[in-house]
Amino acid sequence: MMHRLISHALALLTVVGTFWGGAAHAQSFTCGPYAFTYEVRSGTSVVGVRCVKVVDDRSFTFYGEGRWGATEYRHLGYAIGDIFNGGRNFRGWSADIYGNGEDTAGFANGTLTLTSTAPISSGPAIVQVRGAYTEDWYRSTSNVALGFTRLPFDVRYCGGNLEQMWVPAMDGSYHVRCLLHADGHTNEPAAWYGAGYRSTSRYEHLGTAIFQWDGPRWGSTDLCISGAHYCGYTNYGSLGLARQSDTSIIVTGAWGEHWLRF
Repeated sequence: MMHRLISHALALLTVVGTFWGGAAHAQSFTCGPYAFTYEVRSGTSVVGVRCVKVVDDRSFTFYGEGRWGATEYRHLGYAIGDIFNGGRNFRGWSADIYGNGEDTAGFANGTLTLTSTAPISSGPAIVQVRGAYTEDWYRSTSNVALGFTRLPFDVRYCGGNLEQMWVPAMDGSYHVRCLLHADGHTNEPAAWYGAGYRSTSRYEHLGTAIFQWDGPRWGSTDLCISGAHYCGYTNYGSLGLARQSDTSIIVTGAWGEHWLRF
């Protein structure tokens, strides 16, 4: 299990009050102190949220969930630019997570264009998404999306757009890992979404890759959605993922896990 740095911000984040798997939800949402919280709006209503974790001005990972009318969705995305883009222009992938109650199963395979109003590492006010679908993300200056209610079911299955793996546990807890392959990296994930619980503590985290000349390295960030969630991070470049076979990945470095595909 990931080594986590418990944040003093948890005292503030308890007001968010998200509960796991079908219980009543408070009308607000935050990605926590280690990721930018963005809102997707319809008029004055917040109809979606995006948690954006930036590696540098060349790439970032995002997790999104929300509703378009009565249609509920979740997705995991990855965006990459180049060293000349000024941190503003990116090509993107977005894979819907489904099988838990979500209504959509789409996959944008590098067909998104993302444009930010400032370098992405600064947390720009607006990110425009065009291509396979169209939406605008608005940065929450408080890092809390007021008026948004989370989807009423947790993630136990990733759906067919993502490689699904599990962390074996003997105590009855579950740990799912949804891996996104992008930009020609078929063996190593460009990003992943992890979720589960141990005892009474829940966690959701984002992992993302740094693809360098000497090989890829990874890091991870907890989504500190409520005071009941783990809240911490590992530095980018501090994790290694070694694929042992089509059904096995060993994670080493700042924390260690064995991911299996059954």
